[in-house]
Amino acid sequence: MFLLIIALAFTFEIIRQLSFPLVHGRYWIEYLPFHICGLALFIEAFHGFKPTKFTGEILYALVLPGATAAILFPDRTMYPIWHFYPLQSFIMHTFHITLASIIVASGNVRPNPRNLWYPILFLAVVLPPVYLFNRINGTNFFFLNAGSEGSPLEVLITIFGNPGFLLPYGGILALVWLFMYLPWRKLLQ
Repeated sequence: MFLLIIALAFTFEIIRQLSFPLVHGRYWIEYLPFHICGLALFIEAFHGFKPTKFTGEILYALVLPGATAAILFPDRTMYPIWHFYPLQSFIMHTFHITLASIIVASGNVRPNPRNLWYPILFLAVVLPPVYLFNRINGTNFFFLNAGSEGSPLEVLITIFGNPGFLLPYGGILALVWLFMYLPWRKLLQ
């Protein structure tokens, strides 16, 4: 089941990537799969073939809340709701939530607050080059330069400016982790 969902997710992403040059006659760099949910496809595939605590913890701690936030605060609002791009985005993020939930529900991953250093390490390695890439190319991967319209990041940017909003952005993630890991901490005692 897990590998089937991954195969479907890759199929949807390939269709999306091919649709830009085929439909629009060009490709936009901001549609590269460099958001956490784009990278999630590769992490999920790796985890599907060789599960590790590292990939499992990243899927639980980063992909699950990231995909949930993407459904709550979509950035494809310039298209009609029944357009391919918003539908593909909703389906892909639902796949990510489903896959992260499956690995936890199956016992394949047992989230542990002591393993939070895995996603922190992942972010420490990935975010600096992504931030630099964003600055050079005018992109917004990982929403490090702006929030999607109507998201809490927009409010943070208004209050703290850019890049000042990145500190409270990290604080929101820490708060989300507190709520995600608190039940597991009690179960692990």
